[in-house]
Amino acid sequence: MRTLMTSALALALTLAPTAGDARSDQYTQRGEPVRWHRAALPFVLDPSVTDAATLPRPLEVIERAAGVWRGIANAPRLNLVAGSLGPPGYDPVRRENNVSGITVYRSGFPVRMERPVLAVTLVTRDSATGEIYDADILVDAWRNRFAVLTAAGITGDANAPNDWQNVLTHEFGHALGLTEDFDHNDATMYPASLPGEVRKRDLDGEDRASIAGAYAAAIDGQGPVYPAG
Repeated sequence: MRTLMTSALALALTLAPTAGDARSDQYTQRGEPVRWHRAALPFVLDPSVTDAATLPRPLEVIERAAGVWRGIANAPRLNLVAGSLGPPGYDPVRRENNVSGITVYRSGFPVRMERPVLAVTLVTRDSATGEIYDADILVDAWRNRFAVLTAAGITGDANAPNDWQNVLTHEFGHALGLTEDFDHNDATMYPASLPGEVRKRDLDGEDRASIAGAYAAAIDGQGPVYPAG
């Protein structure tokens, strides 16, 4: 029986010891890749994203973060639009009217994790087919400092801010269906980030292989068929 499953995938400040898994693409028990079944989808930037003090020109920065995932196999295009997301996560009442996007929390971050995190992506997908129905990126700017850094970043300074583009590039990987890559600390999908780090802005070979694996089959373009219940 098909059911909907929601996963909370986070970019952490520190990495908890765990078993490695070299690829970040994930699959259902039936062997189906976890991925969108649409060639393009709107991705909403909640009004909370706009804060000129920490994120000037948000559309430009977020567009760069989303853009590195485009053009790889059949990965869908995330079309960034302004709007309001409302409560995070999949709403079964709204079903096909669910909207995916980004919300920045400057107080009251709504997700509790076992370790400090910079951001969490909530991904809801079909347990049998792997089809993603909703993906919401939640950024914790309540307990973390963010800034738009230069291409060199800030190395060796534990008090440096976290780079918006670095963090969001990782989270867009989750929004597309990828999980963490614990084995390659240079990969965008490596699940921990240092203050001032910018290396997750650019994909490495493992990231490209994972997204290509998840979207190896062509998207049928029919859009989602939501299961009952």
